[in-house]
Amino acid sequence: MRNIVAGSREIPTFAIALQNISGAMEQDDSIWKRHQLRPTPCRRMVMECLDTSGRAMSEREIRLAVGEEFDRTTLYRNMISLEENGFIHRIVVAQGVVKYAANPDNQPAQRHAHFFCKHCGNVWCLRQAQTFKVEIPLGFQVEEEEIVVRGLCRACQEA
Repeated sequence: MRNIVAGSREIPTFAIALQNISGAMEQDDSIWKRHQLRPTPCRRMVMECLDTSGRAMSEREIRLAVGEEFDRTTLYRNMISLEENGFIHRIVVAQGVVKYAANPDNQPAQRHAHFFCKHCGNVWCLRQAQTFKVEIPLGFQVEEEEIVVRGLCRACQEA
């Protein structure tokens, strides 16, 4: 297995044969059945990549980690399918910068904030219980909300 550099960290690639992939997703196909979604090799590899990374990843980082087994369109369509079915969620860090993270228990993401390191560009889900109270003006309608906390991660502070 080779490593690639994403930001200032190395991440392992997961371009391995499907029979070598371990984890709850492979052993429990009922998760896929419950969502009425086929566990294709591409979907399994994306989930394995996000589950083991410990942080959110961009489409490019996922593509590099998965390797050249799937073309860009196939990968992107599968990521959309995983997002629509609650396996992953999208995090818009800045204009044109989007990251993806696995949802715990493959359920739609509960309301939570994200931490964005301004130095290395990595993003982590902050899943602790969060309460956000924002007063919305009369006549306005909220369609989505995202809380992104920006700063320096532990590794970048120590560097």
